[in-house]
Amino acid sequence: MFYGDTVLGGSASAHMAVVAANRAWISPVSATLAGIPNAPPTEDITVPVPFRNTGHEPATDASIVGGADSIAIDATYDEIHAKEQSFEDYCFSISGAKHMASAVSVVVFPGGSATNDFNALITIRSELMDWDVIYGKKYLYLHACVVYQTFSEVRHTSVCYYAQSGKTVGSLPFCDKGNRAVSLSG
Repeated sequence: MFYGDTVLGGSASAHMAVVAANRAWISPVSATLAGIPNAPPTEDITVPVPFRNTGHEPATDASIVGGADSIAIDATYDEIHAKEQSFEDYCFSISGAKHMASAVSVVVFPGGSATNDFNALITIRSELMDWDVIYGKKYLYLHACVVYQTFSEVRHTSVCYYAQSGKTVGSLPFCDKGNRAVSLSG
């Protein structure tokens, strides 16, 4: 008989595998922007960003925060990646939905169709859409963070999309950095 660390470690690994296979997994479906306007808008623009729970358990206490930002296209890759990474870092610093001041907590049920998606809206403030964004001299970033609980553990999903006038229409591509999903504990 063998009762060493291998058996106990194997049991813990098996438990973690069962939890991972059955827990809620929230991920973005897409972000769609009809196009960047031809002139700076006078009103804010909202972009729908649906999120889907592809897991097997409902995600509870789910809250989504989002925002938009921009950066010059001639910025260095390090500057661009730092901008993309900064919102992800902010997202993972949130300890839970109850700590988000403007958050509205919801339950996101599992399902692989649009009928179960949680539809978030990211607002692009009108003052962010300056002439440099309009002329394609700046990238426009859309960031979203989902904080939720599953199996009594806080989880996070961070997503970053970008657009450039004249090059990006419709479904937005993901940023190089700023996209991650993991639990608070790792």
